[in-house]
Amino acid sequence: MLADIIDEFNPSSKHTLILANYPYGTNIRDKGKVCFPASSGEVVTLDKHIVPTDIRELLSYSASPLALILDKRVEVYVETPEGRTVPFKLFRPGTTFGVWEIMGQPPIVLRRGLAKEKEAVSETMEN
Repeated sequence: MLADIIDEFNPSSKHTLILANYPYGTNIRDKGKVCFPASSGEVVTLDKHIVPTDIRELLSYSASPLALILDKRVEVYVETPEGRTVPFKLFRPGTTFGVWEIMGQPPIVLRRGLAKEKEAVSETMEN
């Protein structure tokens, strides 16, 4: 796991790692902006002056800075216009997420035709 590799690497002070603890149920992003736990205990977007300047500067390289899950899990979810919350992805310890803009976009696969193909296969097998 990546967390084990980082522990083994034993980064020095010239390597910047920021440890952040988020309370259970806290949003890590809010309306497309990254949130960070402030010393006051509240979790705020990085553009708030309550977040130390050095932290804001270190994380400003991306709208979604690289993150590594060390403990517990992070859930990505979608809120629908009807007010429903739909789970989308679960990140476990050792998983990285963020810096979406530097990653290639996965191909989009339409599932609509899949049902028709399954029906055609079923009809063929029955005949």
